[in-house]
Amino acid sequence: DDRPIILCEYSHSMGNSNGNIHLYFEKFWGGNSRIQGGFIWDLKDQGLRQICSTTGREYFAYGGDFGEKKHDAQFCINGLFFPDGVAHPSVHECKYLQQPIKIAPVNNADSIKIFVGHHVPEVQVELSVKKRNRFIILDTIDWEWSVISDSSTPLAQGTFEVCEGKLTTVIRLDGLRYNDPRFDLVLPQMYWLNLVGRINHDTKWCRKGHVIVTEQYPLDIEVVGSKELPNLVNPIETPRSIVTEENSSQLLVTTQQHQIVFDKEKGLLTELIS
Repeated sequence: DDRPIILCEYSHSMGNSNGNIHLYFEKFWGGNSRIQGGFIWDLKDQGLRQICSTTGREYFAYGGDFGEKKHDAQFCINGLFFPDGVAHPSVHECKYLQQPIKIAPVNNADSIKIFVGHHVPEVQVELSVKKRNRFIILDTIDWEWSVISDSSTPLAQGTFEVCEGKLTTVIRLDGLRYNDPRFDLVLPQMYWLNLVGRINHDTKWCRKGHVIVTEQYPLDIEVVGSKELPNLVNPIETPRSIVTEENSSQLLVTTQQHQIVFDKEKGLLTELIS
């Protein structure tokens, strides 16, 4: 049987939900599956804006808030968006999984290997490009890249092109230099390559600059021709200052930035102190 399958409700968006839907999208985008996609139940919470008589604060009322004895409780609060259109956190995951273009390392690796050093003239990264939407024209998208460490401040950033009809693209990471003081000072940290695609013109459904593609990959950085920083060979495996202590009821993990407390009996994270 090769008939297509469309799921009427593969995810119910009530409360802290929509988890693990990436497993569905592995099938949706897989190419060899009959499953074409489906619908999330549903788009928007059906709450009504009310004013609390005690506090004077606004809130969204639903089942039981109007004095009715028979109601469906929170079953009308099951959308991806709040009643006023503000996105739930799950929207960001759904948008990422549904994005119309997949851009990834050419070898489908989980990280990207790059080489830096005094004798490396420029750093290049080759990526594969796969269109998931036949109606998207790649030339109508502006592409940006940035490299960050544990801080969100970019160490280097720039633009690149993805041409229609091409299966790969090469990004030249201009400004990412081995002798850059910002780079040298944070070498024990992890590095990430961020990729962003924005619509470069106004459309009927979005404004110019609307983000439709985001990706992030860890960088596996190797220093070439240098004995100064041997620990940089794989920053993901670089040791960090982590101290653990425990007693009969708690496990305490202390890093340079945080203290984390776990309840040993319940297996729960109970405190996070920055």
